[in-house]
Amino acid sequence: MKYLLLTIAMLVAASDSQAQVKYQVSGASPAGAKKVYVTDLTGRSQVIDSVTVKNGQFLLQGETEKDALLGVSADNESVVHVFFNDGQPITADLGKATLRGSELNSRLNDYDRKLDSINNVSRTLSAQYQHIMGNGEEIDEAKQAELVPLMQQMQSLSIDELGTYAAIMREKDTLIPMVYLEELVKVCDIIGNNDKLEELLSTERPYYNHPMGRRTIERIRLEQQKQKLIGQPFIDLEEADMSGTMHRLSDYCGRGNYVFVDFWASWCGPCMAEMPNVKANYEKYHAKGFQIVGLSFDQKAEAWKKAVRDKGLNWIHLSDLKGWQTIAAETYNINSIPSSLLVDPDGIVIARDLRGAKLGEKLKEIYGF
Repeated sequence: MKYLLLTIAMLVAASDSQAQVKYQVSGASPAGAKKVYVTDLTGRSQVIDSVTVKNGQFLLQGETEKDALLGVSADNESVVHVFFNDGQPITADLGKATLRGSELNSRLNDYDRKLDSINNVSRTLSAQYQHIMGNGEEIDEAKQAELVPLMQQMQSLSIDELGTYAAIMREKDTLIPMVYLEELVKVCDIIGNNDKLEELLSTERPYYNHPMGRRTIERIRLEQQKQKLIGQPFIDLEEADMSGTMHRLSDYCGRGNYVFVDFWASWCGPCMAEMPNVKANYEKYHAKGFQIVGLSFDQKAEAWKKAVRDKGLNWIHLSDLKGWQTIAAETYNINSIPSSLLVDPDGIVIARDLRGAKLGEKLKEIYGF
């Protein structure tokens, strides 16, 4: 549960409070729409304004933080058209997905429309590909003849998408890349351009001073730190078991067996929902040497012990009962739970955050069943 992230987000938002700026959004609604909404996407994505459509037209006026990322949408469509609240009026045709305002917001809408168009065509081509492939039958000459032009279209589409993201990257001195940071990071990973990635995530970028941009960059940086641990030896730490006896992680990791290090807490709903899956895999593979070490983020000893007892979690459990201040969170950069590590017999971390089917798939790959 991401209580820590929420607290950080609230603190950042408070410290980065901006001057209030008026917004005005007017234009045409899609056919059949009854209301149009303005949503603040900077924080937790909440509706801040709405208006009833009259004769296919709407007008929204209000005030919110300068450069807040806002979205306008109609009640009969799921698409949200984004813009920065820079104080300049916005004119939109929601039926045609066009939005015009300042030069910055007009360009932002152009990128959005281009990417939406690519995604729509991509979904169509993917459906055609699946139809041609059928249930995995052998590809004969007729199928091959259909697949060749389809694959060419898909390749052309990928080039268009990369070209669009390349154009967005050139907007490095504006707020626009902030809207697409997650996608841009993936593109940099795909093309192997680490210099461009570092440029995007630089504290020198103007969007780093934006609450949303800073949160996104810090989240990406944290994830990078986590991923750097993969392929590296586990980091040792020491905590007490339920009887108060101290144990080191090295008592279990790096001793010839695969070890699943599980970061959890009795008060964490998603953690407890995941436990039946963790338990099932433990029971399936424990005879082969598979071990689990649970590192709890609890503060109350009895709640921790009761959860272990009631759920029948019959593996090693350790905690310093310091909640989010636990040494486990500090050592492994854990900012949300459930989280996990999979450590190989030599003590090397080979995977992080295996949940649901991913855990079983990885263990099947290791143990062969």
